[in-house]
Amino acid sequence: MTAPPVTIPPLVEVKPRRARAPEAFELPPADLAPPLEFAPPVLAGADRVRGALRDRFARTNAFWAGERVLHAVERNPRAVRTDRDHARNPDYQLGLLLAPAYITFARHILEHAEAFDRVYFLSREGWMFMRMYHRLARALGVQGSKPRGVYLAANRRLTFLASMDALSMDELARMWRQYPHQSVRRLLRNLSLPEDPFLHLAARHGLTDPDRPIHRPRLNPSFRAFIEDPHVQRLFEMHRDDLRGLLTDYLRQRGFFDARGVALVDIGWKGSIQTNLHRVVRGRVDVPHLHGLYFGLLHVPETDEPGSTRHGFFCDTRVRDYTQESILKNNSVFEMFATAPHGSVAGYHRDARGWVHAEAQVDEEESRNFRGRFREVWRGIEDYLADYLATPEALAAPAPLVRPAVLDRLRRYIVYPTGAEARAFLEYSHVENFGVFAVSRYHFHGSLRRMFFARPWRDAPRRVLRTLRAQRWMQGVCKRSRVPFATFVMDWLDTRRAAR
Repeated sequence: MTAPPVTIPPLVEVKPRRARAPEAFELPPADLAPPLEFAPPVLAGADRVRGALRDRFARTNAFWAGERVLHAVERNPRAVRTDRDHARNPDYQLGLLLAPAYITFARHILEHAEAFDRVYFLSREGWMFMRMYHRLARALGVQGSKPRGVYLAANRRLTFLASMDALSMDELARMWRQYPHQSVRRLLRNLSLPEDPFLHLAARHGLTDPDRPIHRPRLNPSFRAFIEDPHVQRLFEMHRDDLRGLLTDYLRQRGFFDARGVALVDIGWKGSIQTNLHRVVRGRVDVPHLHGLYFGLLHVPETDEPGSTRHGFFCDTRVRDYTQESILKNNSVFEMFATAPHGSVAGYHRDARGWVHAEAQVDEEESRNFRGRFREVWRGIEDYLADYLATPEALAAPAPLVRPAVLDRLRRYIVYPTGAEARAFLEYSHVENFGVFAVSRYHFHGSLRRMFFARPWRDAPRRVLRTLRAQRWMQGVCKRSRVPFATFVMDWLDTRRAAR
C-alpha cells in the first residue's frame, strides 16, 4: 500500500507590511513516511462510540484529526508510566505534555529535510530535536534519504561578537534594545571580551564603577569616549578577528561551506544566532542559503536579509494568529526542557593539528536542575516518544495534521494551568547566558501593598494589570493567587486587547 501524496499548505502567510518583505523561500511538499500498514484497533462499547465520533469529527475538523492521532498514541500506553505516583507527579506529566510538541516539530523538520544539503541543530535546544530527528528517521525507514543532522555548537554571545562590523553605537544597539541595563562589566561579558585591560581603559574615561548601569549610552560622553578610544578599538578588533577566524574554521569543519542550502534548527523566538552567523559569513563566495526552522518565531523585520530566511512552526508572528502567539506567554517552558545538559558553549580552541573544538561550561544552577526535577520531565518525554514510535497510526500522520491538536494542548497549559502545574513551575529556574546573565525564577515579582494601596486609589486596577503583565508567567501567578476566575479574566482582557 502506497501512502497518498500530501500537499502541505504554505507554512507562513505573510500579510503586507511597509517594511521590506523577507526573501521568498518555498519548501517542497513533504516527503512522507514509507508505506505503512496497520490494522485499526477493535473497540467495543463506549470506546467504540467515542472512536466513531472522533473519526466523524476528524473528517471536517483539523483539531479532531490531530487529536485522533494523539489518542492512538495514548490509548494503550506501553512505556508511559500510569501508576498513581507518576499520575500525580507534575514534572512527569509536564514531560508528557511537551513530548507531542517536540516530536511534531522534529517530524516537521524531517519531512522537509530534503530541501537542504545540511541540517544543523543549534546548541543547546537543538539537542532534543536532533535526537528525535534521528530516531524518527530510523522508525520511518528514511534515514538513508535524508540529510544527517549535525550538531552545531554556537550561541548568541559568541556569534554576536564575531558578527560585529565595528565597536560602535549602531552595532551595540542590536543588543542594547533588548537588554538595556548594561554596565561596563556586563557589556564586556556579552561581547566575550576579557575584563583586563578593558576595565582599565574604561576607568581612564571616568567609568570607574564597572557595575554601574549605563543609561542612554548615546548621550553618555564617558561611554562614547571609551568605545571610540583607538586602544579600545584595536583590542576589540583583535579579539573579534580571532573569534571570527575560529568560528569560520569550525563551520568549515562541519561542512557548512560545502552546501548550497542549509537548515538551522532551534527553539527560535527571534532567530538571533542565525542573524549573527549570516553576518559572519556574508561576503564569501561559498556562503550557502540559510533557512531557520524554528519551534516558534517572534519575527523582527530588520533581521530579513537576502540569503537568510526563516519560519516558525507552532508560532510565527507574521501570521498574526492569536492562538499561535499564546505560546509566547510562557516560552521559557519550551526552552528549559529542550536544553542539552552539556552546558553553554564558552568558546573555541584550536588543537595541535589545527582542528577547532568547542568548549562547554555548566552553570551550577543548571547542574542542580539537570540532577533534579528536569530528569523527571525528560523521563516523561522519553516514555511518550517510545510509545509514539510504536504506534503505526502516529508514524503515518504528517506533522501539519497533528499540529492543531498539539497547539491546543499547549495553549491550555499556558493560559489555563491547573493549580499543581502552576505551583510546580516555582521549582524550575532558567539560566540566562546572554544579555542579563541572571537566573530567572517564576515566583511573583512586585509589591501587593503598592498594587492595591498606593495613591491614587482609582489607579489600582491599572497597577494590578501592569504588575501582572510584567510577570514571567502571568497566568501561573493568577492561578497560584487562588482568586476565582483570575485566569479567565486575564484571558478575556488579553483577547479583547488583541482583537482591537
